[in-house]
Amino acid sequence: METLGLNVTDLVILFVIGSSGIISLFRGFTKEFLSLLLWIFAFFAAVGFEGYVTPKVQEIVGNPEASKIIASVLIFLVSIVIGGFLINLISRIVKWSGMSGFDKFMGVLFGVSRGLIVILAVYFLLPSNLKEAEIFTESKISPFFEDFLPVLESYIKDLLKESDIEDLIKNGE
Repeated sequence: METLGLNVTDLVILFVIGSSGIISLFRGFTKEFLSLLLWIFAFFAAVGFEGYVTPKVQEIVGNPEASKIIASVLIFLVSIVIGGFLINLISRIVKWSGMSGFDKFMGVLFGVSRGLIVILAVYFLLPSNLKEAEIFTESKISPFFEDFLPVLESYIKDLLKESDIEDLIKNGE
């Protein structure tokens, strides 16, 4: 790999993007996209319905804090299991319809995009002094992410201003 001039950082970036693309190739776009939506739905279901389930769990467990955690985890897991069955059914319908090749192609695009987003998120969260380390400065690929960070940071700041999250955090509401 030295002949290509790639270092460990480059190899990790390529591995994350490549493995995400390969996994999505086998799973297909339908399964990948619906799974992402399912995880988001399961999170909101756990947060939204925890108040209804906690009293029943507290009758069994007794501890209010543990009951809240157990209720949230149960709702999340039940949502994932039921949603998983539905996603498998929908994936089989897509395969049956003859759209399997297109589904897999779109899955690769989705997977590579997801890999890029994961790398960008990790790179965004890295402390500045770590980004100045030799392992990053000698990387052939990480400068592309470095160039994109100001755009991402500006976008996130604008998004936060529009959503009034900063006011909620400052006011403690």
